Amino acid sequence: MTLLALSEIQEGMIVANDVEFRGQVIIRKGVRISADHLKKLKAWGIVEISVNNHNSNSNEAISDKEFIELARKKVNSRFIHADLNYAPMKEIYKLAVKRTAKRMQKASK
Repeated sequence: MTLLALSEIQEGMIVANDVEFRGQVIIRKGVRISADHLKKLKAWGIVEISVNNHNSNSNEAISDKEFIELARKKVNSRFIHADLNYAPMKEIYKLAVKRTAKRMQKASK
């Protein structure tokens, strides 16, 4: 299972967990992503989902939950006054967490 930004999701990938927005299931676990699904995710403002079959060589996504949690704790102090309900700010926050976790994971190797 790999957590990917919507910009990295491609048709044919398999959803690893139900994709939800405010308690409503948008796409069920196990569904193969289609072009219509990508449009639906964009329309709902979903910025990342977990997929099962990701094989990226150059931009390996983070799957280690411990690194993500540590990165969130580190990044939270920088976003303490940010409105994370504002979609662009939420996207910036998620990218900061992802990049911080990647750096932490790389440093641990």
